[in-house]
Amino acid sequence: MSGHVWPPPVEQTRRSCPICDFSWLDKYRKDECPKCLSKLSTAAKALERRQPGEVSTYKHSSSESFQSESGSCPKGGAHSWKFGKCGKCQQPEGYDRHANDRVKRELARAGGGKELRKQCPTCDFKWMDKYRKPECPKCSRPLKITARMKPGEVSTWKHAPGDTLESMDGACVKGGFHYFKYGKCRKCGVGEGTLYATNLIKAG
Repeated sequence: MSGHVWPPPVEQTRRSCPICDFSWLDKYRKDECPKCLSKLSTAAKALERRQPGEVSTYKHSSSESFQSESGSCPKGGAHSWKFGKCGKCQQPEGYDRHANDRVKRELARAGGGKELRKQCPTCDFKWMDKYRKPECPKCSRPLKITARMKPGEVSTWKHAPGDTLESMDGACVKGGFHYFKYGKCRKCGVGEGTLYATNLIKAG
């Protein structure tokens, strides 16, 4: 005989896989089914998953029906809540089907609810405004600014006809007094500020 020593026999136990129902004599104590290779430690949890046709994995017992009554049911009386919904009209508990109408009424009262087409005078971005914010959603600049100069316009900052700032002063080279309108003489075109400066020089 050779001097080879055999290890003592390992005790084998019969095991079965809860997933594929395979049965074997387990010698190596592996946490794995030799047929379907599923982990045996997590196989029990996998069986707790919802089976075909089951409504819920986590079922409540009859004593945990969470019964209560509140609100007004369209079928008459108060809602009779059981397992999270009304037993009469089947409305889910916590869902208010009239909440949307209430929000619309409050928006209408506050002048909202209808969308307006707006355009930003700074970046020309166009959008449908329903929140009535006084700023552009793209560039965040305020909307209440004077519009930019359009093609062909001489000035963006126009005076109203009542703001012509008309006055008469000094001797005009074209004869008579200077007739100032919008800061310059209507006859000779000299600026009102220029005349004031020359008068100061003469006086000094």
